[in-house]
Amino acid sequence: MCLSVFIVIGVGSDMLFVYTDFYKQSLLFSREPVDRLKFTYMQAASSTAATTFTTAMSFFANLASVLRPLREFGFFMGVCVTLAWLIVFLAYPSTLVIGERLHTCCRRCILAETSTSSTSSSRKSVAQQAKRKSMVMLADALDPSKKGVGAAQAGGCLGDLMPKAIERFKYPLVLLFLGITGLQAYLAVSNMEQATGIPQTFPD
Repeated sequence: MCLSVFIVIGVGSDMLFVYTDFYKQSLLFSREPVDRLKFTYMQAASSTAATTFTTAMSFFANLASVLRPLREFGFFMGVCVTLAWLIVFLAYPSTLVIGERLHTCCRRCILAETSTSSTSSSRKSVAQQAKRKSMVMLADALDPSKKGVGAAQAGGCLGDLMPKAIERFKYPLVLLFLGITGLQAYLAVSNMEQATGIPQTFPD
């Protein structure tokens, strides 16, 4: 079962990349968090669902095996892959919104620092000018308005309800899934036992 950890991490990482790319792409259509989440759900959720559930069904196909360990592994991995998609679907967009707000706060702090340093003295060295220029470039890189605005092209019941719910309850959702992850890690470590016998590939 330890092999399942690496498989689920790999599948989950692929989904995180897809959600992140579509969330960044949503800047081309809107700067409103609800519209951006709507676009992300309509694009990323459907594309990741297709690949995730085909992977899960390939694991569930092992239930037809005559080997009991293979059946158990297939069922366990199918459930893990499905739950990984569900956790990413519910929790990760909230993390994206929180991360973007932190970037915005960092950008404001950088701009405030550059404006303060520019008025403190009239004569600056070359190193100070280069530092100020680099900080302005960093602030521009963190500015979402540099990437274009428009109208989001998404619709549907799920696309309307989920972004609003995620935007409103983003902090409780992140804390909830962090608590679930911590509880699962504690239960896994507390119930871990060392094998005392030889595993039976063909049990009676």
